Amino acid sequence: MIPNIQQLNVTIDEISITEITFDNVEPLIKLNKFSLRCFNHFWLFDEIHSLLKKIPYVKHLSLQLSSFDNTFVNSEQKLISFLPDSLQEFHFSLRYYYDTIEEIDFHALSISRFPMICLIDEELEQTVIHTIPYQFSLLNISFPMIKQISTGNNYLNLKKFYDYQGMTLAEALLIIKHCRRIHEIDIQYDKNEQLVSVPQQLSLLPNLYHLKRIWLLHPSREYQSFKLILSVAPKLSELFIAFDNLLPVFDDQDVCNLLGQRIVHLLILRPVESTPTSITEEYIPKLAIIFKHLRHLQIDVTNGPSIDSIVLAVMNVYKDKSQLISLVVEGQSSCQELKSNTRQWLIDHSYLLFDDQFDAEFREQTNRFLFWK
Repeated sequence: MIPNIQQLNVTIDEISITEITFDNVEPLIKLNKFSLRCFNHFWLFDEIHSLLKKIPYVKHLSLQLSSFDNTFVNSEQKLISFLPDSLQEFHFSLRYYYDTIEEIDFHALSISRFPMICLIDEELEQTVIHTIPYQFSLLNISFPMIKQISTGNNYLNLKKFYDYQGMTLAEALLIIKHCRRIHEIDIQYDKNEQLVSVPQQLSLLPNLYHLKRIWLLHPSREYQSFKLILSVAPKLSELFIAFDNLLPVFDDQDVCNLLGQRIVHLLILRPVESTPTSITEEYIPKLAIIFKHLRHLQIDVTNGPSIDSIVLAVMNVYKDKSQLISLVVEGQSSCQELKSNTRQWLIDHSYLLFDDQFDAEFREQTNRFLFWK
């Protein structure tokens, strides 16, 4: 460790150890700004206490954790008690897995030196506890938690909202409407089951000038919610969407015009069994008509037709549109030539010539065709 380091940001996506100790770490006495994000470890209070001892003069501290240790949430409020005296700014987010809700002292959390709120999902037996206002860029909370939010002013600085547990886009709008600085919305649910769709009144949205990317992979078509977001997101340029969610666009000229003006990166995701409509080569000309300024296209037909016909259909319709600089198609192919000599296969079956500036390959480990120029 660099002894005179003054700022340190740590993000841990995967962790294999069962217990963490900082006993052998020298104190970082020059460190004044520290952040830690690690959700894939159930932190014990003693581990965080051990960490705090090594950063005794920190002034700005951010922690994003998961835990089942009730020391973080009970009336003793040991975390607040053991924070360094030098601390000026503290941002905290904890996904807490409880046995009984009585473990949590809501009042003690709300009146602490750094006040916190607690959002509960009784079905999941989880709660998200965070300091207010919420100052982290990412947020993942369930719909029951969203319904408990009394004011959206705590989430004005949110950059990305995501959910992979079955929330609909319409439900997510209840918090997105408060997030004027949001850059990315990611709603995915790829389990092979049909969700019961409960109608939601669509929230009015402010202009989302910073929104650049949407992921929408969901077993239910949510065209109206998607259309609403599209109407207030003038800088949206990346769309990653299940084909079933994209189909209604084909019959709406106003939405087609907006997509054509804005989207430069399109990823069409594979369907799940509950939404079995798969993209085929017949749809490709329509895509080219809608997405006039596309530069990057990726299509996943893992559960659909052979990639051969999809690749050639795309190359055909974009042959006069020089702006397409990359194509990725993921799926199965029975064509040995495509797999072994991809570039030559393209030359033999499309408008491309040997002297053209491009390259292509097929990666068997991931079943991916790649083209770029």
